[in-house]
Amino acid sequence: MALVDVKEGDEVVTDFWVTEEKILQFAELVGDFAPIHFDSEFARNKGFDDTIAHGLFTASFISGVLGNSLPGPESVINELTLKYHRPLYKGQTIQVRVSVQRVVHAVNAVYLAITIFEKSSSKKVVSGRVICSYPSEDT
Repeated sequence: MALVDVKEGDEVVTDFWVTEEKILQFAELVGDFAPIHFDSEFARNKGFDDTIAHGLFTASFISGVLGNSLPGPESVINELTLKYHRPLYKGQTIQVRVSVQRVVHAVNAVYLAITIFEKSSSKKVVSGRVICSYPSEDT
Protein backbone atom coordinates (compact mmCIF):
# COMPACT_ATOMS: atom_id res chain seq x y z
CA MET A 1 0.00 0.00 0.00
CA ALA A 2 1.48 3.35 -1.04
CA LEU A 3 1.14 6.48 1.06
CA VAL A 4 -1.41 7.92 -1.39
CA ASP A 5 -3.66 4.93 -0.60
CA VAL A 6 -3.65 5.48 3.18
CA LYS A 7 -6.51 7.57 4.58
CA GLU A 8 -7.43 8.84 8.02
CA GLY A 9 -9.86 6.39 9.58
CA ASP A 10 -8.49 3.33 7.76
CA GLU A 11 -8.40 0.39 10.15
CA VAL A 12 -7.22 -3.21 10.19
CA VAL A 13 -8.07 -5.84 12.80
CA THR A 14 -6.11 -9.10 12.87
CA ASP A 15 -6.35 -12.07 15.25
CA PHE A 16 -3.40 -14.07 16.58
CA TRP A 17 -3.39 -17.18 18.74
CA VAL A 18 -0.77 -17.20 21.49
CA THR A 19 0.73 -20.65 22.04
CA GLU A 20 3.36 -22.01 24.37
CA GLU A 21 5.41 -22.98 21.31
CA LYS A 22 5.38 -19.39 19.97
CA ILE A 23 6.42 -18.04 23.36
CA LEU A 24 9.30 -20.54 23.48
CA GLN A 25 10.36 -19.62 19.94
CA PHE A 26 10.40 -15.94 20.92
CA ALA A 27 12.43 -16.71 24.06
CA GLU A 28 14.96 -18.64 21.98
CA LEU A 29 15.18 -15.79 19.48
CA VAL A 30 15.85 -13.09 22.08
CA GLY A 31 17.45 -15.20 24.82
CA ASP A 32 14.92 -14.33 27.54
CA PHE A 33 14.14 -17.39 29.66
CA ALA A 34 13.08 -15.52 32.80
CA PRO A 35 11.05 -17.77 35.12
CA ILE A 36 7.99 -15.50 34.87
CA HIS A 37 7.60 -16.86 31.32
CA PHE A 38 8.26 -20.58 31.98
CA ASP A 39 7.78 -21.47 35.65
CA SER A 40 4.09 -21.57 36.65
CA GLU A 41 4.79 -21.73 40.38
CA PHE A 42 7.13 -18.75 40.16
CA ALA A 43 4.56 -16.75 38.16
CA ARG A 44 1.75 -17.59 40.61
CA ASN A 45 3.95 -16.53 43.52
CA LYS A 46 4.33 -13.17 41.78
CA GLY A 47 0.54 -12.74 41.55
CA PHE A 48 -0.15 -13.98 38.02
CA ASP A 49 -2.59 -16.74 37.05
CA ASP A 50 0.18 -18.63 35.23
CA THR A 51 3.29 -17.86 33.20
CA ILE A 52 2.97 -14.74 31.08
CA ALA A 53 4.09 -13.98 27.55
CA HIS A 54 6.97 -11.55 27.09
CA GLY A 55 5.81 -7.96 26.67
CA LEU A 56 7.77 -7.56 23.46
CA PHE A 57 6.39 -10.87 22.19
CA THR A 58 2.94 -9.37 22.58
CA ALA A 59 4.03 -6.18 20.83
CA SER A 60 5.74 -8.08 18.02
CA PHE A 61 2.38 -8.90 16.46
CA ILE A 62 2.04 -5.18 15.73
CA SER A 63 4.97 -5.40 13.32
CA GLY A 64 3.22 -8.00 11.18
CA VAL A 65 0.09 -5.91 10.87
CA LEU A 66 2.03 -2.74 10.04
CA GLY A 67 4.28 -4.42 7.48
CA ASN A 68 1.68 -6.58 5.78
CA SER A 69 -1.56 -4.62 6.04
CA LEU A 70 -1.62 -1.05 7.30
CA PRO A 71 0.25 1.10 6.45
CA GLY A 72 1.85 -1.70 4.42
CA PRO A 73 5.13 -3.06 3.07
CA GLU A 74 6.40 0.24 1.68
CA SER A 75 6.47 1.80 5.17
CA VAL A 76 8.96 1.63 8.03
CA ILE A 77 8.45 2.19 11.75
CA ASN A 78 10.04 5.39 13.05
CA GLU A 79 8.58 5.59 16.53
CA LEU A 80 6.59 3.20 18.70
CA THR A 81 5.10 3.98 22.11
CA LEU A 82 3.30 1.28 24.10
CA LYS A 83 1.47 0.91 27.40
CA TYR A 84 0.88 -2.55 28.87
CA HIS A 85 -2.45 -2.91 30.64
CA ARG A 86 -2.59 -6.60 31.57
CA PRO A 87 -0.61 -9.79 31.07
CA LEU A 88 -1.06 -12.16 28.17
CA TYR A 89 -1.21 -15.92 28.76
CA LYS A 90 -0.61 -18.89 26.49
CA GLY A 91 -3.79 -20.17 24.90
CA GLN A 92 -5.33 -16.73 24.55
CA THR A 93 -6.27 -15.18 21.23
CA ILE A 94 -5.45 -11.53 20.76
CA GLN A 95 -6.91 -9.03 18.39
CA VAL A 96 -4.56 -6.35 17.06
CA ARG A 97 -6.33 -3.19 15.91
CA VAL A 98 -4.38 -0.57 13.95
CA SER A 99 -6.10 2.64 12.84
CA VAL A 100 -4.83 5.65 10.94
CA GLN A 101 -5.10 8.84 12.96
CA ARG A 102 -3.31 11.23 10.61
CA VAL A 103 -1.51 11.24 7.27
CA VAL A 104 1.15 13.92 6.70
CA HIS A 105 2.11 13.92 3.04
CA ALA A 106 4.66 16.72 3.46
CA VAL A 107 6.96 14.37 5.42
CA ASN A 108 5.67 11.02 4.08
CA ALA A 109 4.40 9.97 7.52
CA VAL A 110 1.42 8.13 8.94
CA TYR A 111 0.36 8.34 12.60
CA LEU A 112 -1.49 5.25 13.82
CA ALA A 113 -3.21 4.14 17.02
CA ILE A 114 -2.65 0.57 18.20
CA THR A 115 -4.74 -1.52 20.56
CA ILE A 116 -4.33 -5.19 21.41
CA PHE A 117 -7.29 -6.91 23.07
CA GLU A 118 -7.68 -10.36 24.55
CA LYS A 119 -10.39 -11.52 22.18
CA SER A 120 -12.72 -13.57 24.39
CA SER A 121 -12.97 -10.92 27.12
CA SER A 122 -12.37 -7.80 24.99
CA LYS A 123 -9.99 -6.60 27.71
CA LYS A 124 -7.23 -4.26 26.61
CA VAL A 125 -3.75 -5.80 26.82
CA VAL A 126 -1.63 -3.15 25.09
CA SER A 127 -2.29 0.29 23.64
CA GLY A 128 -0.06 2.78 21.94
CA ARG A 129 0.83 4.77 18.91
CA VAL A 130 3.23 4.41 16.03
CA ILE A 131 4.64 6.73 13.42
CA CYS A 132 5.55 5.11 10.11
CA SER A 133 7.21 6.75 7.16
CA TYR A 134 7.57 6.00 3.49
CA PRO A 135 11.22 6.39 2.52
CA SER A 136 11.67 7.92 -0.89
CA GLU A 137 13.27 5.82 -3.59
CA ASP A 138 16.30 8.12 -3.70
CA THR A 139 17.07 7.70 0.03
